[in-house]
Amino acid sequence: MWYKILINIIDKPFAAFRQLRENYEENEFYKYPWLWLLLIYSLLVIPTYYIMLPQMKQFAPQLARETAEKMSTAGRDIDEGEILGGIVKGFNIQGAFMPVNILFAILIVATFLWVYLYFFSYNLTFGKIWIIVMLAYFTQVAGGIVNTIYHIVSDYKFMNSLQDIRSSAIGFQMLLNKETTLPFLYNFLAVNNVLALWNIAILTVGLSVMGKKAFTKTLALVFIPWLILSAGLAMLMNLGV
Repeated sequence: MWYKILINIIDKPFAAFRQLRENYEENEFYKYPWLWLLLIYSLLVIPTYYIMLPQMKQFAPQLARETAEKMSTAGRDIDEGEILGGIVKGFNIQGAFMPVNILFAILIVATFLWVYLYFFSYNLTFGKIWIIVMLAYFTQVAGGIVNTIYHIVSDYKFMNSLQDIRSSAIGFQMLLNKETTLPFLYNFLAVNNVLALWNIAILTVGLSVMGKKAFTKTLALVFIPWLILSAGLAMLMNLGV
């Protein structure tokens, strides 16, 4: 049943979550196949990461040089080669720990929504929210695949730094000239790319249907903190973080 719900979320999310609500039993929370979903997501995300890895490593020397300069300014003298080795090693380890990263990201979002929506009388259990967030995460996976294909097809011409991996996502910022647009606006639109907004829409549908609340109210409650978070992410991207 779960895989049908995942498929139906793409074209008829309201019906998919109604089906989930009707078949959901709280005492079966740990029987739900979130581990299968995590495995599927990992099998899709890990290859795309390693496809991009050689391109990412090209920017490692630049990042090592900038880090060494910052440390030197702070009065710490560290060998640039040592920093470079640590960065490359970190890139390799990150790919191996991708399933943990996915699980952690879902845990953070689910925990926040569980606590946040409690104050608005949603009374959704953590188990229900966990499943909603887990099912909605497929949009993030799709985003990674789409962006990887985009970079490959464009021969990486829009990827001149590690920051460009995030700022060159398929989004509304592509309608603007990066050189003449305010950096914050450009990054803000990049963070609010098409697939990120799709993720918000799927989360909203799931929370409203499972919580038996109005879609418009739920959309406002979900979108407001997302706007704040995306603004913060855009500011960090401006700072080169």
